[in-house]
Amino acid sequence: MAAIVFLAINWPLVLSPRTFLTGMLFEADHAQIGHDVPIWWMDYWLGFHLIHSLMPGLGVLATVMGLAGLAWTCARWTSSSFEDRWLVAFVLVFYLVPEISPLKPWPDFSRYMLPVVPPLLYFAWQGVVRMSDRLSAIRGAPLAVGLAALVLLPAYMSVRLVSGLADDTRARAMAWLREHPGTEVFEAYSSEGVSVRSLTELEPAAWRAKGVDYLVASSFMYDRYLTGAQLRNQRPEIYWTRDQYTKLFKLPYVEFAPAYRTFAFSNPVIRIIDLRQSVPSP
Repeated sequence: MAAIVFLAINWPLVLSPRTFLTGMLFEADHAQIGHDVPIWWMDYWLGFHLIHSLMPGLGVLATVMGLAGLAWTCARWTSSSFEDRWLVAFVLVFYLVPEISPLKPWPDFSRYMLPVVPPLLYFAWQGVVRMSDRLSAIRGAPLAVGLAALVLLPAYMSVRLVSGLADDTRARAMAWLREHPGTEVFEAYSSEGVSVRSLTELEPAAWRAKGVDYLVASSFMYDRYLTGAQLRNQRPEIYWTRDQYTKLFKLPYVEFAPAYRTFAFSNPVIRIIDLRQSVPSP
């Protein structure tokens, strides 16, 4: 079934196998060397996706409950069902492969953890049921906690995230720019009309010499360097880019943050750096 679905989606590979092979080899290298800021497994001791993907996506309580249920199955390995043991193997493989790979591309590396979510929720509920059976005197308490952690809290998070899509920070930033006319330069993920990949391509004085009034920065771009530069053994340009952003953010800027939080490709923190107040006009 997986092969049929794969061919249905990628049927052009039958007509152009060379293109398919070239793309596959590129992605194989991509997975081994990482994106612009590689994050290696030893940097977080196999905990990067746990901290930055699963906990923000599922909630801390649901994630902890899922891991506890999985650990319970491992501890009772011989008495666990065949299906549960397969699900444990599934979770470990689909977690460890992206975690070991240095490929964790901003802004939405959490999508790599989507296959892990359903079995983790299953193990979390299994743990709730087992706890409820053991605490027969207060059987409703574990069920209430499970309902809150696995249904109500994620539902609340989802509603907040979806409602925030109608009030994207980029739209608010564009409204501010319309009220304050000037020449703008947008880096990637800061608006629909991208001017440059990163604002660090030129110094502020060089941008001002080109007649630029505002530099528009996005957390989807600068966060990867601020995070990567905290780790050891990164490429020199990552530390250099972090330093350039640090210099930029010492200049006056207006910030647009999400009402709830940044998630996936929505609602980055937008900073509009006003060069007119800090860099003299040429």
